[in-house]
Amino acid sequence: MSRFKNYPLFKNINEDTFLISDTHFGDKDVVKYEPKRKLIAKEAGFKSTDEQIYEELKKITLSKKKPVLLHLGDLTKSRKVKKGENFIPKGIDGILLKGNHDKMSKTDYLMSGFKKVIDTGIICSSFCDFIHQENNVPDLAYIIANISGIKVMFSHFPVYDNNKYDLEDSKIANTVKILEYLFEDFGCQLNIHGHIHSKTAKEKFCINCSIDITGNKPVRVGDIIDEAKRKNLLKF
Repeated sequence: MSRFKNYPLFKNINEDTFLISDTHFGDKDVVKYEPKRKLIAKEAGFKSTDEQIYEELKKITLSKKKPVLLHLGDLTKSRKVKKGENFIPKGIDGILLKGNHDKMSKTDYLMSGFKKVIDTGIICSSFCDFIHQENNVPDLAYIIANISGIKVMFSHFPVYDNNKYDLEDSKIANTVKILEYLFEDFGCQLNIHGHIHSKTAKEKFCINCSIDITGNKPVRVGDIIDEAKRKNLLKF
């Protein structure tokens, strides 16, 4: 373990942080499995899902404070960023928490508009000062934070993932098992994730913020927590 000393972005993961997941920029195949995202974009007057997502992200730059965007993985299936290609608009402090389809180098992600790329574990806020937990487990990226008194785990995969295809993949199954352990060990009450697109996770305290659920739009952390409290979704 080693302490993070110069990453103020993590201190800004709070109620006003925006979340998005599973954008799959440039991936034409994803529409075969999730056609609704294309229909939503068309109904909103956009030529493509990619165009709508980008325009929706531009809207959050209109806030008084510089917005922080936490992308929960599967940004794109591309393996190399094109010259001048930006996946998020200027004026956003973007953090990418890598998913299983994010295969570009960290340099490419930074070139495409992100300020930080997470491919390991970050434990922050009331638990301790910012700590970086190195691991050698594929795709095991997560952030644990105390937000408004609620212990939240942000991850790409849902905790207690019951998707049969994931469970048949030994790498993903191992990652999920570790996430389950960490979720319980740190006494987390809410898991905010992506990965499963339009599906619903097994446990009620796992909130899916994939664009296939949010209508191609980013969502605010505080709104998710408020809804979880209102609907009694927290794990106690």
